Amino acid sequence: MEINLKDFGFYMWIAVAGAVFSIFAVIYRPEYIIYGFITFIYGLFTNVLIDAIGKTYAKAERDLKFYRKVYVFQFILMLVWVLVILFLIKI
Repeated sequence: MEINLKDFGFYMWIAVAGAVFSIFAVIYRPEYIIYGFITFIYGLFTNVLIDAIGKTYAKAERDLKFYRKVYVFQFILMLVWVLVILFLIKI
């Protein structure tokens, strides 16, 4: 099985960046590992959801309203991620 980097979506790269951040956090500042882990989970979760939405709707059903709903959904997921990170910073 070959891994083609072109197959990685935007959110999968976010997950990879979160994992790399966690690795460096373990080495340098272990108290920051939770931020990398949350980013990793966010990237994987969003990637799976966006993939599922894309496979659920047939290409014929996709119109401008469909893409607007997907973008709003992605924005809401990003806001949830930011709120979780901000909540963890205040703790």
